[in-house]
Order: sequence, then C-alpha cells, then structure tokens
Amino acid sequence: MSTPNPAAFPRLTTPEQLARETPALDPKYLRNWFGNLPVANSAATAQEVYRVLCGLNRVPMDARDRLELLELCESPVASVTTGLLPHLAPVVLPLPPKKRQLADFLRQLQTEMAYGYKTLLRDLHAGPAAWVKHPDIMTIGIERAIRYLGLSLLHSYQAYLPYPAGVWREIHGLYRYAEENHGHTALVACTAASDAAKTTITTSYLQTALLGVCSPYQLPPNECVQIHAFLGLWADKAHITPALDVTDTAGHFLIDLSADLPPIVFPHDIKPKAAPHLRHLVSLELARGAHALIGRLQKGEAPRTLNIGSDCIDTACIDMLQRLLKFWGLSAGRQFSRRPKKDSLLSVCTGLKAVHFFSDGQRPFAPPESSEAPADADVEIDLQGPPRHALDMDNAARTVPEENFRIERWRIRDESAAGLSLLHLGEESVAVRVGDLLGILNEDSGIWRVGVVRWLKNPEMAMLEMGVEMLAPAAHPAAVKPLVGEDRSTSAYSQALLLPAVEALRQPLSLIIARGSYQPGQELWLADGQGRPRRVRPLHVIERSAAFEQLAFAELGAG
Repeated sequence: MSTPNPAAFPRLTTPEQLARETPALDPKYLRNWFGNLPVANSAATAQEVYRVLCGLNRVPMDARDRLELLELCESPVASVTTGLLPHLAPVVLPLPPKKRQLADFLRQLQTEMAYGYKTLLRDLHAGPAAWVKHPDIMTIGIERAIRYLGLSLLHSYQAYLPYPAGVWREIHGLYRYAEENHGHTALVACTAASDAAKTTITTSYLQTALLGVCSPYQLPPNECVQIHAFLGLWADKAHITPALDVTDTAGHFLIDLSADLPPIVFPHDIKPKAAPHLRHLVSLELARGAHALIGRLQKGEAPRTLNIGSDCIDTACIDMLQRLLKFWGLSAGRQFSRRPKKDSLLSVCTGLKAVHFFSDGQRPFAPPESSEAPADADVEIDLQGPPRHALDMDNAARTVPEENFRIERWRIRDESAAGLSLLHLGEESVAVRVGDLLGILNEDSGIWRVGVVRWLKNPEMAMLEMGVEMLAPAAHPAAVKPLVGEDRSTSAYSQALLLPAVEALRQPLSLIIARGSYQPGQELWLADGQGRPRRVRPLHVIERSAAFEQLAFAELGAG
C-alpha cells in the first residue's frame, strides 16, 4: 500500500470561525426541527435551512459531529432547492432583480453545503496523518465538497450567470488530493437526494467535469440540469488518465488541475508534455453510449425505460443526446478567427415569424391560398420597442400582422465569418433563448442575415452577452405545409425561410421551418413566390433547436 501524501492539501475557501464557544446542536433535535419545517412555503423554509447551515459552518466542533449534522442538512437542502427551482423558470434575460436574487440564493445554498465539508476537511488535515486516521471521513468530505461545488456551477449555468471565481480550481484541487492519497476510487454512500446507493470521488468529479465540457452557456434553458442528471448515471463511462499521448483529439480533453477552468478540448496543434497538474479526460465510450441510446429512442423505446436519468421526452431527449455527441465525440475548435469590432450597433429580431416579416419587406404573412396579397401596412419602427402600425380610419380594411415584431439593438463585441459576440445593455427583458433563430440586419445592404443563438451569459444585472453562429448571409421568405396524399387543403401554410447554399460551410440549399411543422418522412408543399407551390422532400436535418428545424431537401415538382 502506498503512503498517503499529506502535502497535497488544496487551498480551500472556508468561512471564518467564531471565537466564542457555541453549544453544540443535538442531531436528534435538528432532525426533529427539520421534520417540522413548513414545507409548503419553500421560501421561508429555505431561509430557515440556510440560517441553520450558516451557523453550523461558523462554529468549531468535532469532525464526526460536524459530518453527522451536515448529512442531516442534505435532504432539507435538496427539498427546498427542488421547491424553489420552478420559480426561476422560465429564464427571462437579463434576469429581473427578484429572479437574480433567487438564482444567487440557490448558488449560495450549495456553496454553504460545500463550506461545511471543506471546513471538515481543513480541520482533519490540521492534525497528523488525516488519511490514515480518518479515511472514511476524508473520502466522504471530498466527495460531498466536489458535489456541492458542482451544484453551485450548475445553478450558475442554469441562470446563465458567470460561475463564482475559484470554484473550478477547488474542484480540481480536491480531486487531485484524493487521487494522490489513493482515495478517489473508494466507495462512498450517496447523498439522501441521490437514486444510487454508492458512488466515488472520481464519479462526482467526472459528473461536473463532463458538464463543463458541454459549453453550458450554449445549452437551451434548463438542459444543463437534464445533462447533469444524465451524467449522474453515465459519467463512469468516461475516464481520466495522466497519459497525454493523443493522436485523434475528438473525444479527448485536457484538464489543468491548477487552473480555475473546466476541461478544454485537447489541443491538436501542440503536444502537451506530461506534468503533475495535467490529466487527460476521454469521453469516447460515453459518446458511444449516448449514440446507442439515440438509436433505441429512434426505434420507439421510451426514455423512462432506458435509465437515462433525465426527464426529457421524445425528440427533445434525442436532441439533447445528439448535442452531447458533438461535445463528447466530435469536438472541434473554432473554424474562423474573431475580429474585434467594438462600438458598432446591430438591429436584431428574434424568431422565425419575425425574420420572415422583416426579410419580406415588413409585409404581413399572406398564405398562398389568398387570392391576392394584402396591402402593405405602414410600419414605423421603434428600435426600443415593438413596431407601431400607423393606420387611419379610412383604411380599416387594410391587413395588419397578427403579431408585433420587436427589433432590439445589440452592440458588437467581436465578429468572424462564422459568428458574432454581442452585448445588450439595459434592465428591460430581452425575448431571446439559446437555440432561437435570429435575423440580423446588414445596415449597408438592407438584407437580413440569419443566425442562431449559441450561448448566453448574464454577468451583471443590466448586461446580457450573446454568442451567435451565422447560418446564412440572406434568407428568402417562403411558406410550407405538410402534404397528406394529394390533398392540398389538409393543413394551413406557415412561415418558412429558404437559405442559400453556403460553400464555405459546405451547406446546401436549405429550408427553415418551425419545430414540429412536419413528421419525419412527410413531404411538404413549398411556396416561395416563384410560380406554383411545389412538392419537396426533406432529406436530413442540418440544425434543430427547440424553436426551428433547418432541413436539406429535394425538389419533387410543381403542384
């Protein structure tokens, strides 16, 4: 048996201990007190639990007593967190003050739990031969500290808030400490909120590390929670090694245990040299497992029968797993370099219907069945709010759009051929989510470019950052409806966009439609103002989000 290494204890942030003596809490009393809390009032209960937890973390006590009391706190903390999370949804950005306060509280609740276990570890390490004398407490303390630090990251990602400084460095440091003392693979009883009976420090570390490589700020709302739950059952399919020999970098990540950063895609242009602080994370087996699950879901098996761990359903579950494949098996660096282009402003609209409206000269949508196109509505654009339609009483018969479409002004932070980084200042909410379709006006040509929101961050109360990947330099307004037999009257036309082929991205002529507008294998009627509607057959999905689908298609002929 190797000799533990007591010199590798990481730097941990813990609250200052009170100098005065405080009577120790009786675990039996605390258990009864938790049992009598008003569970129907999550906010009041959460504040009481938080108050008790803060008190425990700031008074000196025996290590085993502290561990017992912290373990009693786990179930109430999980319950109040579950009760408060629905109040955070839907995530509207920038977060209004009350929702931001709630998001900060949820993070701090997990941080206080981590404080408790870090304090426990610090006190044990102050004595001689901590790993030899207290291997069980050390192992439990490190696993729990990593778990709760990971949950503080999760709640940051969920609300698109910057994660707290130092959290990743502490997570890495705790894992390294356990690894060097040969405790990282020891079985640990799971927390009360977990479905599993046993876990390890490595499993908890992998759950957080693999979420970190999924670019959480690029995920649709709340998907990071589903991925975290999935990883609670599947993270062990990945593994960590100190060997840095990599030929194909897909599915390989580099961990710097001394850095305050998540794992990064393994560099393909330089070969890192082995070092005590570097580790190699391999996710290929995990990606293969996700790929197998996709195949079973596509064959009709229900997610609940596959032990996925997430509550996603139907195509949303497939979409999530397909995104994970890209992160864990097909990762690639940015294809185009960014060009700083500060201080310029852009006009941006959100959603397929809005892009259709503006790219069609601000004309209300006229389905092809109409005998004649409606007259143009005079629209006065208010860049700070929705358009105002100037109609007079003598023109009451003029068609106006059923919806008002908003234009927002965003500031360019930097730009490349493939995308943009944008900044929005102001406390007013912005109706934008990860995965939304965007129209971006080219001020010089008056043409609306088309992009998709890849990530969002809400670093300050009145500041929202957004990353956009460009899909096409222009869009042609069109309309589609599913084809059932040869009967054109089976459904109504809806807005669509025709995107030109983009050679640089190896992307063919494609069609953007609303998510759920058609069933796989179904043909479509396509009307784009170029003669009679024609039949098209979708070939494959190029891009899919919660809001839209981008399809490659084949022409079948006019109707």
